[in-house]
Amino acid sequence: MVHVFDLDGTLLDSNTVWADIDREYLKKYGIDGADCTKLASLTYDELYTALRALSFPDIGIDRLKDELDETAVHFYGTSVPEKKEVTDHLKALFRKGKRTVLFTGSPERLYRPALERIGIIELFSDLYSTDVTGFEKSDPRAWTDLAERLGVSVKDLTVYEDSPAALSSAGKAGVGCRVWVEDRFSGRPSESGIYRFSDYSY
Repeated sequence: MVHVFDLDGTLLDSNTVWADIDREYLKKYGIDGADCTKLASLTYDELYTALRALSFPDIGIDRLKDELDETAVHFYGTSVPEKKEVTDHLKALFRKGKRTVLFTGSPERLYRPALERIGIIELFSDLYSTDVTGFEKSDPRAWTDLAERLGVSVKDLTVYEDSPAALSSAGKAGVGCRVWVEDRFSGRPSESGIYRFSDYSY
């Protein structure tokens, strides 16, 4: 069995940090008091449109992406906290000789500094992000593609995720075991809801 861990909301308590990233970034342009919780859920294009309505300078979408990325890299490398109960479980699996893999929607420039800071990057045999594999985790092909890359059957994957959409698609792909990790950003569905898309909750 290969144990596949998500990053944001699973190993890291990072899903709410994007509001902090946006807040810190806007301070550089003298914008304070914006509802960064709402801004954090927007795409780059949507975010740029919303910021322009807040007297944000016309710097262009590419510069916005680059500058936000720099701010995010700093946060991931310095302050995003781990979810210790989950990282302790990861360490226990590693000590038992289990194969553990990272599969995240975050690019390497974000996940690598965070994992190195926490001291768990060496616990993974493989590191994958969706920007490299090409399939979002809400697509069942993400899991069959991952299994192929790892050289195992999709039935031999145990997936740890905070996202119901990702766990649902993993089930459709035939993943052997799905573990839902509660995250305060995602909210907790009903007990019956949890077990519609996962085999266990954490």
